[in-house]
Amino acid sequence: EVREAVMAGAEACYALNRRYGGLIKPDIVFFGEALPRRFSEHSIEDLKSCDLLIILGTSLKVKPFAGLPNLVKPGTPILLLNRQQVLRSADVFMQGDCDDGVLELARLLGWEAELVELHERESGRLYAKGEHDTNNVV
Repeated sequence: EVREAVMAGAEACYALNRRYGGLIKPDIVFFGEALPRRFSEHSIEDLKSCDLLIILGTSLKVKPFAGLPNLVKPGTPILLLNRQQVLRSADVFMQGDCDDGVLELARLLGWEAELVELHERESGRLYAKGEHDTNNVV
């Protein structure tokens, strides 16, 4: 229902809000929904200046994301953390779930304790505000 309301526009969202007494929209962009303005303002510049491109959990079939790996400067390493190999040009492919891959990457970089502490702190903050997610990263 939230997706349909978002796609229908503001009035549909207000109606759904009134119907349920509040709404929570996931922090995602639905298929067909406009991307945030910041994406179009900065994505090309950001990609051309990045030193490492990390791609997480995607099919890379939907534009504009399908073409983003082609925008990095030649020689920029690409790390793909995904269930399937969807990018043959990736320098490193870590197969698996994103949460597990990010935790393993943090462990390899010596950042695991910091990531776990950050996750616990932010999860506690969100839980206190009533915005918690039942999914746990670690």
